[in-house]
Amino acid sequence: TALLLSPSTLSKIHHNLGELLLPTKSLTILETIANLGLLYATFIEALQANDIPISQTKPKMVCHSLLVFICPFFVGYALYLAIKNFIKEDSTISNNIIDVTSIYWGTIITSTRFTSIAPILSKLKLLCTYIGQEALFIGLFNDFCTWLLINIILAISTSPSNHNKINLLATSIILLSMVIYMIITLTNDPESENYSNFAAQMILFLVLASGFLTDYIGSHFIFGAYILGRCVPPGILGDTIIEKMEECVDGVLMPLYFVMIGIKLDIFKVISNIMCTSWVIALAIATKVLCTLITGVFCNVSLGHSFPLGVLLSTKGLLPLVLLNVGHERGVITSESFTILYLIMLLSTILAGPIMSVGYKRIRKSNQSNDERILQGAEFSKTLQLITCIYSSRNIPSIMNLLEISNITPEYPALVHVTHLVELVGHASTMLIEHEPPDSFFCANLLSSKIFFDRTRVRSNQIIKAFNEYIDEHNAIKGAFKVLTVVSPFDTMHEDICSLAEDKKTSLIILPFHKQQGVDGMLEDVEIEFGCVNQKVLEMAPCSVALLVDRGLRITSSSLALDNNSLRSIGSGRECVQIAMVYIGGPDDREALTYAWRMVLGQQSCVNLTLIQFFEGDHVMDVDQVTDYLEWCNGNNEVDIANLYSQKERENQVDNDFLQDFEQQTADDDAICYLKYEVNNGDELMDLLRDMNDDYHLYIIGRGKFRFSLLTLGLVDWNECKELGIIGNVLISSDFTSNASVLVIQQYASDGVNQQNFEDKCSEEENDFVNSYHEP
Repeated sequence: TALLLSPSTLSKIHHNLGELLLPTKSLTILETIANLGLLYATFIEALQANDIPISQTKPKMVCHSLLVFICPFFVGYALYLAIKNFIKEDSTISNNIIDVTSIYWGTIITSTRFTSIAPILSKLKLLCTYIGQEALFIGLFNDFCTWLLINIILAISTSPSNHNKINLLATSIILLSMVIYMIITLTNDPESENYSNFAAQMILFLVLASGFLTDYIGSHFIFGAYILGRCVPPGILGDTIIEKMEECVDGVLMPLYFVMIGIKLDIFKVISNIMCTSWVIALAIATKVLCTLITGVFCNVSLGHSFPLGVLLSTKGLLPLVLLNVGHERGVITSESFTILYLIMLLSTILAGPIMSVGYKRIRKSNQSNDERILQGAEFSKTLQLITCIYSSRNIPSIMNLLEISNITPEYPALVHVTHLVELVGHASTMLIEHEPPDSFFCANLLSSKIFFDRTRVRSNQIIKAFNEYIDEHNAIKGAFKVLTVVSPFDTMHEDICSLAEDKKTSLIILPFHKQQGVDGMLEDVEIEFGCVNQKVLEMAPCSVALLVDRGLRITSSSLALDNNSLRSIGSGRECVQIAMVYIGGPDDREALTYAWRMVLGQQSCVNLTLIQFFEGDHVMDVDQVTDYLEWCNGNNEVDIANLYSQKERENQVDNDFLQDFEQQTADDDAICYLKYEVNNGDELMDLLRDMNDDYHLYIIGRGKFRFSLLTLGLVDWNECKELGIIGNVLISSDFTSNASVLVIQQYASDGVNQQNFEDKCSEEENDFVNSYHEP
């Protein structure tokens, strides 16, 4: 629309049509209103930047970030010098200004807008992957460098010159004034729960005043608004201002600003030299990608990561558009350069989304085999990759104690990603923060300052501190733990957990159950929203999943002795942890037994394991509930009864071979007890479980999702919590007075059922993204 209204277009129809439709007086008024919209849009963007996704950082990433910014800048600078003879510059522009024009070209081509990258990664569910985290960090680094460079450029082009030379003194004064303004403005005000309307109105007035001040001292008015927005504490005040102003600014004022930019385009001057212009635009668009690929070679970044990274970093935002407009207003950039640079920014941004969506599956594709996604069959001497999710501080003791008895030693290593899940509120983007050890130079405290994500840091502080203390107590396994924070909406939190598991190549995800034991001994809902997250993770997880029902699992130093070579060892007279594994059959039970088996390996284990196997007796009754049973277990409305029993026979053979191997390898282990019970129905099974429910600290069971057993057909009504399976519901029911915790494990489906659900969901997100992606 703006292009059609531009004077260059209207003049082709009639030489006076442009002045008739858009008189000069009206343009002045419209431009004033548009600049007002830009001022408040920048302020709102600063308010939303309170929760910026910050990842771990490494020296390699810092080096790559610097190269990715510097190289495209010099390429853009040289590109203008090479093609300026093909662009008809005004004779009034001096050689000094042309040099500044080259700097404008280099800055616009190398600029990356961080707020343009985060939405793409969030919609494609790449935020919790390595490529997503590297893109976020490099984008943030480039964004900071862009702000800094643009401030310098504006100071240079604003300061008065003498004899066509840059006035260094005036430029230095402008930059010093900006620094003083930032020091005065950036205060660390505490968050408050209540703000009056007068306070919000005064802040909006200060936005105007700060914009006027920074424009007066020689910079641009948007910098005053942005710095003021960053000093407003996150929370109620910021959210209230955003809620009241965002719709008006984004829906009315900013489109007017884009119109004012569009009417300055002179597309016909570019068309007159279309071949040269096309090559310049194509080269400028490819510059960021090519530089990312080349610098990635020196920084040991694979080509598979460098290409999508370069595409993401090519996105442009509002800031280079503002710089382009300022350069045109100050006569630094001619109409030809203005149009070419605008097309470069436009095409670079709108092409990023479709290109990323085309390579979406390739980026997400994991080289992890099905055998690496489960515990069964893996060598215990290999590092076990785990993700333990924590919803609140209430989950810390149970997760710690489960890890305490999981036999994490140098002999049986593991890498545990302790992940704190936080609900995303407000207007921020989904984020993943990987907290570095406190003694690391690139530690999380360096980047997770209040200016970035105060709210998230405060919520995670207790969990980070608790696990850092836990790690310090176990020096021998210090490298076995990584603490992360994932901030995500409840609706998509399960997808971020699955993406993280896919990226980390984990074999097991441990989730806390959303119910916890109350003072009366009954399980109470404490985190209902996370119950839905658990169910969705069980459906989509790219690996095995464990659900921990905490009912007082407490492992203290009085029952464990620590030494320098292992996580724990049994001292004389120490009480061991008693664990029971209820085995009926099926892949989930085999996975559960594998995890329990790992707990008792080695001489340093403090765990006693009792394997309780229930098998069908001679008088088992085949009741007529097969269809209902399988529909409840599998969620399948079409059950093939004909193949049901043949599949059951195959599973029985696999179970027999697995148990026989287990017995042979643990025959001489005194810490393992093997009990076998022949039962004919579910009532007998429940009676046996009741008789032993006070003897154990922890039950480990399989969920039984794909299990068909005649022993549990009569227990289908025990289905209050489907995610726990039939036996899990039985163990947490009010009929059992035991305080034993329950760990329910579901094995990753070797036929890829869960993985297909995950990929189908990702494909659905991809299609929605491609259909809805429109970058301003």
